[in-house]
Amino acid sequence: MTSDPERALFISLKPHYAEAILDRRKTVELRRTRPRIHVPTIVLFYASSPRMELVGWGEVEQVKQMPVAQA
Repeated sequence: MTSDPERALFISLKPHYAEAILDRRKTVELRRTRPRIHVPTIVLFYASSPRMELVGWGEVEQVKQMPVAQA
């Protein structure tokens, strides 16, 4: 399945986490709620305060869902 050009996942992150993802030092992002997306999907990275701006984008390669006890 290919990415839908009209849909993207928007993720708000602390600036240091956004930078780590863009520098490829961080390759996994944990979320409480599983996003309802098809893989691959474009993801937009927003750095929260104090930057408060869109800082980059990427592509979701995989989504895993695990019980909280395993996370």
